[in-house]
Amino acid sequence: MEPWAYESGFTTQTLIKQQIVDGTLPWSGSSADYPWLSWGPYLWSNGIKVWTNCGNGTDQGNCITLPYESERLFWECVNACADGTHPSDDDTVTCPGCVSGQTKVGNLLYNFFKTDLVAKEWFLEKPLIRSVNPVAVEYPPGNGIDRLQDKKRQGTTVLDEGATTFRIKFDKPVYDQTTGNALTTSSFEVAVTGGTAPSISSVTAIGSNNDEFDVALSSMIVPGQWTTIICKVKDANGNVIRSDPHDRVHLGFLPGDADGNKTVNTADVDEMDAVLANPSLGNVARHDINRNGSITSADRARLVELLQGTDTTQAWNNYSMPAKPQPQ
Repeated sequence: MEPWAYESGFTTQTLIKQQIVDGTLPWSGSSADYPWLSWGPYLWSNGIKVWTNCGNGTDQGNCITLPYESERLFWECVNACADGTHPSDDDTVTCPGCVSGQTKVGNLLYNFFKTDLVAKEWFLEKPLIRSVNPVAVEYPPGNGIDRLQDKKRQGTTVLDEGATTFRIKFDKPVYDQTTGNALTTSSFEVAVTGGTAPSISSVTAIGSNNDEFDVALSSMIVPGQWTTIICKVKDANGNVIRSDPHDRVHLGFLPGDADGNKTVNTADVDEMDAVLANPSLGNVARHDINRNGSITSADRARLVELLQGTDTTQAWNNYSMPAKPQPQ
């Protein structure tokens, strides 16, 4: 396969050098305009001479340590088409036991994608979170944010009224990442952007397929913050769930954000006035502030209380939601 495979290696080397040494091809930060570059499998060899570390002391002129030592890569004439460049296919290989160039290249690529620390994260079939829905609250969070009241008065007592249990469904059966057994409270973690993170109090399997679970927290998700549930699971074949952002779900809670702009202020009262004047504009996930199943003037009154700090975690007027956590 000469000279194209040999020369193309220098092209890749130059691009990677520009990115990690010269800094002229930034892939991260505010000036990131280029994709992240990395080496793939190295497909060039010196013809039929095996690239190895020459541990037997022979052919010292071709000794080299390669990351794919076990491949013992070499190319024979039967591996190439008549042009000496393109890999041969199975139909053109007539010698018994010979391997086509396409098969050899395919095996090299497959083994690389299956084992490389970065490539295997997207190449291998891994579990994914299919859906997450809160349990025992009136409405699921809109776009990941619960915008209704965080507390309610019941007689002389003020009770929490945010979501504490979430039904998480995976796209296949999953098991604990460490033990390989059924999921437990140790199979999940909780992180928050502020305040005190609730702990995992229980995990209950839904059905017998090992793909759906009710994950209960020790308290409601933190008002005014993002609560992140991280799943530490793997499938029956040992494939670990894809990493951030596929192994977690971010749940926001901003009481009183009726207009959905992630800031609570008097504009939300104006929003409620518009909805009460024209009920067709109503959306229970944003406007049923008191969570009683209907949108009425009582929701406007409860919104005003939230702004003022009456029977709620804090006075929410002029409070803005922090930035949603980004993939690491």
